[in-house]
Amino acid sequence: MGEYQTITPLSALLNILVNIHESNEFDSEQITLNNLTFSPDGKIIASGSDDGTIKLWHQNGTAIATLSGHKNQLKSISISPNGKIIASGSQDGTIELWQRNGTFIKTLFEHPSLVVSATFISDKTILSISKDGTVKFWQIDGSFIRTISLKSNEITSATISPNGEIIAVGNEKGKIELWKSDGTFIATSDGHNGHNGHNGW
Repeated sequence: MGEYQTITPLSALLNILVNIHESNEFDSEQITLNNLTFSPDGKIIASGSDDGTIKLWHQNGTAIATLSGHKNQLKSISISPNGKIIASGSQDGTIELWQRNGTFIKTLFEHPSLVVSATFISDKTILSISKDGTVKFWQIDGSFIRTISLKSNEITSATISPNGEIIAVGNEKGKIELWKSDGTFIATSDGHNGHNGHNGW
């Protein structure tokens, strides 16, 4: 028998790994990225930057559009459940609405402080939360609905339950508040510093 090079399974795997290239890695050319989100259908990626821009991409890295409107750092990106509208919240206190193809719709002016979160709770309703401790509800046409005043300010983070019924916010002191979307207060917790709530939370 002639001489043959013996290739073990481990050697073969190492050879494969050495030859793998990250074909789906791409450069957004934006300053520090602080937001990334998928469209509900998973086909579009939106990236938000400290320079106030949003860029839309296909999964293969092909650019779709650049959305430029905010004058300050971008803090939040949300895409409507039907995937048609994009809402962005900024440190400049504004919320901007865009079509999926990058066409600008309108700017919502109401928050005097930076917008921590701007999130769709339905195809027709947007909820925005500001660092100043206010929660505002908007119709998709930009019409203002109502405001909830939280018990604390200096809000740093926020999230909405998948069904859009519960709002959770956290502040700089480590406290967490839970609210129903109709404005009913549920509970407060000291979050990472023990518990100081009620209703068993």
